[in-house]
Amino acid sequence: MSDYDFSTLNSLDLEELVCDLLNAHERETGTGIIFKTFKEGKDKGIDLLYSTPFNKYEIVGQVKHYYRSGYKVLIKNLKDAEKFKVDQLNPKRYFLATSVDLSVNNAEEIKSIFHPFLKNLSDVYGKKDINKYLDLYPEVLTNHFKLWFSSSEILRKILTYQIEGRSNEFKESELKKKLRLYVVTPSLNRARKVLEKNNFVIITGEPGSGKTITAELLIYEYIKNDYELIYIYDDIKEAEQKIQPDDKKQIFYFDDFLGSNSLEIAKAKSSETALIKILRRISNANNKKFVLTTRTFLLKTAIEESEKLRNFNLKAKESLLQLNEYDSFGKLNVLNNHIEESFLSSDLKDILCKPFIQNFIVNHDNFSPRSVEYVTFSENVENLSPVDFEKFIIENFNYPDEIWRHAYEQQINDLDRFLLNTMLSFGDSVKMDDLEVAFNSRLDYEIKYNNFTRPMHAFRSAFRRLENGFVVQETYHDQNVKFINPSLVDFLLNYLRSDQDEVKRISESTVFLAQLTKRFLPLEFNRPIKIPDLLKKRLLYGSSFFIKKSTANADKCFLSILLYNYFDLDEAESIIIALFSSIENWNILAEKEIGYYTKLFLVNLTSKNIIEAISKIGINMFQHLIANDNISDSIKTMHLLVEKFHIDLQYHFKQDEYYFLSMLFTNLLDEKIDDDIDDLLNYSNAQDFVDEKEIESKSLREDLERFGLDIKSNFSKYGSYDWREVGMDNYFQEQMAKDD
Repeated sequence: MSDYDFSTLNSLDLEELVCDLLNAHERETGTGIIFKTFKEGKDKGIDLLYSTPFNKYEIVGQVKHYYRSGYKVLIKNLKDAEKFKVDQLNPKRYFLATSVDLSVNNAEEIKSIFHPFLKNLSDVYGKKDINKYLDLYPEVLTNHFKLWFSSSEILRKILTYQIEGRSNEFKESELKKKLRLYVVTPSLNRARKVLEKNNFVIITGEPGSGKTITAELLIYEYIKNDYELIYIYDDIKEAEQKIQPDDKKQIFYFDDFLGSNSLEIAKAKSSETALIKILRRISNANNKKFVLTTRTFLLKTAIEESEKLRNFNLKAKESLLQLNEYDSFGKLNVLNNHIEESFLSSDLKDILCKPFIQNFIVNHDNFSPRSVEYVTFSENVENLSPVDFEKFIIENFNYPDEIWRHAYEQQINDLDRFLLNTMLSFGDSVKMDDLEVAFNSRLDYEIKYNNFTRPMHAFRSAFRRLENGFVVQETYHDQNVKFINPSLVDFLLNYLRSDQDEVKRISESTVFLAQLTKRFLPLEFNRPIKIPDLLKKRLLYGSSFFIKKSTANADKCFLSILLYNYFDLDEAESIIIALFSSIENWNILAEKEIGYYTKLFLVNLTSKNIIEAISKIGINMFQHLIANDNISDSIKTMHLLVEKFHIDLQYHFKQDEYYFLSMLFTNLLDEKIDDDIDDLLNYSNAQDFVDEKEIESKSLREDLERFGLDIKSNFSKYGSYDWREVGMDNYFQEQMAKDD
């Protein structure tokens, strides 16, 4: 027998399930009765209704979802509130269904409350009764996918994925909460179909539109069907390493795969070949699936800027989520689900249930699941009176920034603001230990320059006040903290744009270089600006303060780039040269972030003295930039070294320790040729591009050989196919797909 506890369903889901089960039973018995869910009658005490021309309330049903609170709370509600409603309706017949497990005595008590409308005990459906109906009518389960996940067997499968950095999301309570809050829109089924057809799907949408939860629900379905989840953290190439060549069931997940900052986006762009390669491999594999998410404009930009992605027709595999897919009823469900799930007091819930407030929220231009989540999160509003709460809701939707402004200016103190602004300087998240060190530095600054008094346990007290209202622990790392909502970050950045004095105080009290480079002085820019005097002195004459023992080489590199980008050369040139010359281990350039910004710096560098100093450092500085997994980028770097820094690459490449480069670039060029072949096999006009691809590859080989490398790549593959026949077949397949 089925043993669902219905804990993954919200109240509306349970109503729909009971309605479908009862209708299946009525069809089987041939009564002609068809129950309808009756949303408009909730205040009257109607969840399910069967009407006839002779009696509007022929049969009235109520569905009560008290799986958490149990029988005592259920029976109290029935006596105190529901009995009066049913008496007023005066139905010919009444029934009750509940997720609570009922005994015979419980059913008899319920029957006595609703006498004479509740005719017999068979009109009282408890948890076991609903499960029996699911066994009788298993076809109903197909349409209630959220119910699948309340099966203990399926839950065990999903909850085994306590994978590093995502463990919080695979806690039973969190998983069930997500499912209860989720409102099904056509986008889920559309994404499911794209995934089934292509073996991968790219789910796009704007922040707050539900990309991540939609992706996760798809993944849960496949875990239910015994797929192994592989979570990709940082680079699409991780998938290539973990894909099994056999028929093992695997589903890969890469959330926000195009990143959110310039470094991540640049890294994703450089991996476009690897992306196409793995997606093509997945699409042709048995029992392999891939789910990716990104913001809509990032995917659009990536496709516009990449011929490879356009030729791969990535857009056809996109599943776009749009907020306007929520109709008014869907938005109302989102709101009611959050109300039901929240820990708000009853008087605040009553405000959210007022018709005026519900209409205001549902029809507002700023509606999103994220905005609803904010106004129903108890810690944001627990101290508000009902009157103030109603104002809070209206202001939050009309002026989202004003809510954060009020909280920032009125609800927290200076210490809390010091902590928030210090955290903002690190980006979107930070290690707890680093945040405490940086906060104490800010406090020292305020004591020294602004006569602030140091309270006891300042960091601990401020963090405790901010936790869960402004900041939360990051799911990726328990020792990291992040801002509770992206809208808070947007507010703080906008707020500080008009408060340059606070920007000055934040920057002058920094301890870590990251506090400068993440927000205030980003390394991808090159623009001398007015820097606060104290910070200027610290960077120029006390630069050793920013160089930490554990990260000394990386700090020196980042500091050099920062000084070059934001200071006049006559002030900073000698310091930059000294910093670069003192770096002891250039293996740091193998790290993507350092390598990316260093290469950007080298390309933009114009100072003859710094160029000469870097040239003296020699090949050791550059070997990790050369040994790149992108052959075109590597060749550009080699040209840069020869033309700007006068490095004799031919001499160095002849040395024994550099022989591996010939093998490396042979393999990379072979991979490029294989990728070309894969691309061409999917073109409907492949013949037109074969010669172009082969000429391009041979040009790369000639470039590499000019540097003294011995390249033995196999170009005969370009002649291995009848490209005219390939093109005709592809054209035929394209036309067939259009007809479908």
